[in-house]
Amino acid sequence: MNKATRPMLEIPVSAAKDIADRYGYDQVVIIARRVGDEPEPRGEHVTTYGRDKAHCGVAARVGNFIKHKIMGWPEYEPAPQAQAEAREAVTQAVRDYYFALDTRQHGGAAASKALDAIQKALGVNWVQGAEASARASMATSKGE
Repeated sequence: MNKATRPMLEIPVSAAKDIADRYGYDQVVIIARRVGDEPEPRGEHVTTYGRDKAHCGVAARVGNFIKHKIMGWPEYEPAPQAQAEAREAVTQAVRDYYFALDTRQHGGAAASKALDAIQKALGVNWVQGAEASARASMATSKGE
């Protein structure tokens, strides 16, 4: 089978996990490319793995950095309807927070509730240590 007719398959996360387990790594980023085929198909694939939530988050950020900043993949943008729904949910969370303050509810509890609602609306959740690790990795890759 010549390379132009070989199927390009997604590399499963289990393959990255196997590499991490076999070679003793916490994070694995796999980049696969097929270039120069005539006729097509050509393509690129990125798979990431982290041994726990924090390492998974860092590996995902590194993979996304490579995809978007180096390989030039377009950034993902949610559909306009999803953006509008998220914006409305965030706005409502802020309004609920203001209401809690106006009605003399506990500010810390109200802020925590608002942040939870905002995270849910945006689909982001805090993973202890992930952001610090990501920023340290990025600083290292930038030579800081």
